[in-house]
Amino acid sequence: MYAAVLGLMTCAGAWMAWRRHPLYSARSSFLMLGEILLLIAACICIIMLSVRLTEHSSFAVQLVSMLVVVVGLTLAMVFSITALQTPKAAQLHTTLPRAVPVLNIYRRKIVPWAQATLGFMAICGLLCLVPGIVRDIAAAVMAMGVLMACIMLPTAYFMGRKMDRAATALQLHPWMHWHYSQESWEAWTQIRVERLKAQPGTYEMKRDWRRVAGVCGGILLGTLIFSPGGWGERMAWAAFCSALVLAFVELAAWEARRAPQKLLKQLKRAAPDTYFGADGMLCDGVMCTWLTPNVYLVSASVDANEPRSLCFVFEKIMPNPYGSAQTVTIRQSVLIPPGCDPSDLSLLRTALGSRCPSAKIAIS
Repeated sequence: MYAAVLGLMTCAGAWMAWRRHPLYSARSSFLMLGEILLLIAACICIIMLSVRLTEHSSFAVQLVSMLVVVVGLTLAMVFSITALQTPKAAQLHTTLPRAVPVLNIYRRKIVPWAQATLGFMAICGLLCLVPGIVRDIAAAVMAMGVLMACIMLPTAYFMGRKMDRAATALQLHPWMHWHYSQESWEAWTQIRVERLKAQPGTYEMKRDWRRVAGVCGGILLGTLIFSPGGWGERMAWAAFCSALVLAFVELAAWEARRAPQKLLKQLKRAAPDTYFGADGMLCDGVMCTWLTPNVYLVSASVDANEPRSLCFVFEKIMPNPYGSAQTVTIRQSVLIPPGCDPSDLSLLRTALGSRCPSAKIAIS
């Protein structure tokens, strides 16, 4: 029952979030839904065929063949659905000349995850040497880890490669390019960090304890009503779920407190340049896209605070496996170079108005 409710909430939330997207249209949405259903039907047929072909083989052959089929079909579904849900207007330019070196912005972020995966596998491998129940548990956990790694790491690599190629293409063919002196970039970095430190925290126990208590109370009520077992088991399960909620909230708060240090590290590593192009802007060592299926520009304006800068507001659709999709607001500040030609802002206003007609552009 929980799975059905969560599935309905996820589908309804995703549909509501997609309806707000500038690229939304009912015809394309229903067409995409039909294509996805056909893909699912094709995957089911392939799985049934693989089971039929290996039904007289040994258990090891059946297990390996099923794992290969599941991994292959999952990767195929991920890339196929990504291609289906990306309209032509939102496709990134990734065609590059052969001799051009590709930026390594997003792929390098995968390296720590790959290293952590190898460390996890090494620990599980050592635990497999311990006889008894420990070996069985370690083997099962290791198998699950291998399965997840075979899906997540290739997906992250190919998505990162696509973004790196798009960032390189943007750098080669920009609308406009701003370069900052080292002094102005260092001063801007310090200002950005101080502004982020001055922002109120997303969560404080003294301020938000009522909200957390309400969530834990809802968990307790739902567990007592819907969960099977005796009262002791239900209370224990509710306490465990509430502890998980508190742990995740504290982890998010800790991550928010680290945000100024992470921003400082990011800006020190980034090149003192900003590129504007058809696909987005390249600044602070990241690429912000104007119009993609999960991120789109909402507004662009001039921040009157010194030093003068541009403020871009994006909305990002974040999938949530435990409920409806969330729409997160992202703000990106871009320093206007001292002595900037007014024609630069006029050019950017015109180009953005044509590229993102639904966004509010107030650049002058």
